Amino acid sequence: MVATALRRPRGRVRIVRPRRWRRILLAMGIGLLLLGGGWLWLRSSSLVAIRQVQVTGLSGEYARQIRTVLTRTARRMTTLDLSAAALKQAVAGYPDIAGVTAQLHFPHGVTIAVDETIPVAAVHSGGALVAVDAHGVLLPGRPVRGLPLLTLAPDAAGRPITAPGTLATLAVLSAAPFQMLAEITAARSDTAHGVTLQLHNGPALYFGSTRDLAAKWAAADAVLASPNSAGASYIDVTAPERPAAGVGAGG
Repeated sequence: MVATALRRPRGRVRIVRPRRWRRILLAMGIGLLLLGGGWLWLRSSSLVAIRQVQVTGLSGEYARQIRTVLTRTARRMTTLDLSAAALKQAVAGYPDIAGVTAQLHFPHGVTIAVDETIPVAAVHSGGALVAVDAHGVLLPGRPVRGLPLLTLAPDAAGRPITAPGTLATLAVLSAAPFQMLAEITAARSDTAHGVTLQLHNGPALYFGSTRDLAAKWAAADAVLASPNSAGASYIDVTAPERPAAGVGAGG
């Protein structure tokens, strides 16, 4: 009986020594550091610097200042490293700002949307005059001087305003050029003329519905600036393409 010799497999088993593992791990670590450093460099690089800034939702007396502050702040950032907290902090001194959100447009643009709570009228609430914004939210503690008085059927008593006619009046007031608010003494909504604003030592403005408010305010401004409106007791801009001024209660 012939003994069969045990043969070793021809393939060689390769053993990775601990020292070789250390070299591999070290190379991987260096690679990760390089990648991390590259990312840190890119996120603050001029390749993604913010250059185009659009600010929406602003109105009121300080709109230009707020737009300038937000634009200047955003242009110090990049689209890979934009801080919403920094934008909010930049306008923290303006009490009318309720919030700020940003939408990036890679690689160089951003749109900043501003949520405002600007007082547009004053109402009687709880025995005191309280400011109210365009959405019918009461703003206790905010100044009411120079704001038109809004006539409410029941006392608001601290609750948000929900009456359709009153909300329509607030919408008309919020669309007014901010310089005009101080010229308006009272505001109401009725079945005869819709939203009606009474100017200080001037005529009443009949707006009707809340449609085409920009055109209606432009028409009202044009009629007020015309010498032909002197002595008028009302200006009707219900149809802004055909504004009318007259004496009496109006049509």
